[in-house]
Amino acid sequence: YVHDVAAIKAMSSIIKDNGVVCIAPEGMSSIYGHNQPVALGTAKLLKHFGVPVYACVSHGGYLFNHKVCLDNRYGKVEAHTYLLFSPEDLKNMSLDDITDKLNEDLWVDDYEWQKKAHVLWKTRGRIATHMHDICYKCPKCGKEFEMCGEKDTLVCKACGNGARMNDYYEWEPFEGAKLIDTPSHWVDWERKEVYKEIQDPNFEFKEKVKIGKIPEYHLINKKYTTEICGEGEITINHEGIFYKGTKDNEPFEFKLDYKTQPSAGMVTTVEYFFLFYEGKFYDFYPERPSSMKICLIVEEMHRLHVNAWKNFPWAKTYDEDPNSYEIKKDFN
Repeated sequence: YVHDVAAIKAMSSIIKDNGVVCIAPEGMSSIYGHNQPVALGTAKLLKHFGVPVYACVSHGGYLFNHKVCLDNRYGKVEAHTYLLFSPEDLKNMSLDDITDKLNEDLWVDDYEWQKKAHVLWKTRGRIATHMHDICYKCPKCGKEFEMCGEKDTLVCKACGNGARMNDYYEWEPFEGAKLIDTPSHWVDWERKEVYKEIQDPNFEFKEKVKIGKIPEYHLINKKYTTEICGEGEITINHEGIFYKGTKDNEPFEFKLDYKTQPSAGMVTTVEYFFLFYEGKFYDFYPERPSSMKICLIVEEMHRLHVNAWKNFPWAKTYDEDPNSYEIKKDFN
């Protein structure tokens, strides 16, 4: 893993001047409605500085603006701030205990919160637009990348399974539909399916992609993070992550292992994902809406082979019950 030495030095300078440092310990905004475990090294960083740590936990922020459809949806967002660790706490707690408390206290599932809050959201009829980017597998026929989210409807093009989503983020199922109750639980179910797949020692997933890089001498317009500079194929198996294709009209290929690559990140949207190779940032734009599955494969491969970035202690990825999900808190 790469340590951001410049950022740590900047934090140290601010703290020495009695300033306030704001960090996102997960290291990313939520992809599908609930958070991921905190980044490796977070507990060690907090223990090193030994200053009071306050938590700011929000509810509704994902439903306002998420990575599926980039519209703003207006409703209600709550935020709660409280003392999470005192200097004495950090001194006396182990790194594992600090990590466990971070994961416990910062856990949020906005779809679970919405069930209780029952907020009416202004979505302009686009609440399910691009929902297939995260809900990519049909729970009824089992086919992948056949789901289609347009306006307020998600439907499987292969079997017709689907539903309308109302402005309370609730499914209104078609007759005979088989659904997962929320998009966040849908992804939890897909993660369980991926875990089952990778038990095969010969498992391999291939996807044609376009590759993008950050330009050196100009800014990028709109909400993109890179410009297309080549194309090729991504292969993911038990040996690692492979790209073979072109970049800047030249042959280009690389291999990443799961020790250095615990996930496939997404900056603004689930339509594409990013990886780092030799310290450089690259986006990958899949031919099919497969970014979410690629992210799940990489994470579960990391946990199968390395498991430095562990899942939540309460995660039910490996539970045999297909209807069990990562429900941790009752959000009142």
